[in-house]
Amino acid sequence: KHVLVKIQNRIGGMRHEVQAADHAHMRLQLSFQIVVRAFAQSLGRLQIGNATRDIAVLTTTQVRALRTDQIETLTTAQVASLTSTQLNTLTSRQLQAIETVDIAALTTAQLSKMETADIAAITTAQITALTTAQIASLTTDQVVALSEDQVAAITTAQITALTTAQIAA
Repeated sequence: KHVLVKIQNRIGGMRHEVQAADHAHMRLQLSFQIVVRAFAQSLGRLQIGNATRDIAVLTTTQVRALRTDQIETLTTAQVASLTSTQLNTLTSRQLQAIETVDIAALTTAQLSKMETADIAAITTAQITALTTAQIASLTTDQVVALSEDQVAAITTAQITALTTAQIAA
């Protein structure tokens, strides 16, 4: 019986140690996220502008931490190198900060993988800037998600690029 009590006490102590380790791990994760966010936010226009090759290696946390003025300074090549995951991480304001000339650099694969809420968030000027191939690559769900203003912004050339399924949606 005495051994059983010792074992139970040891198990209780081990539980406490595990809980303390879990709490320390959570604090470390939170600290890391804060550091990453602070790092991304501290990048200046010049630093972002010179990171053409490296934009695709930013984590989703780092991309999410970019300010809209930093997004505005992305080059066409940088926008084109964003992964679908990174694009889906951007907030509505960040997506709207992408310059219209740069929107046309997105591949059809990137666009077709964007979430419907992200497509719905882009500006009418960005819609107009999409190429006919990009418009044709939108999924029917993405087309349905377009607002009345976005649909009104679609050019004649873009309308002719729509598929029957897109129009029926």
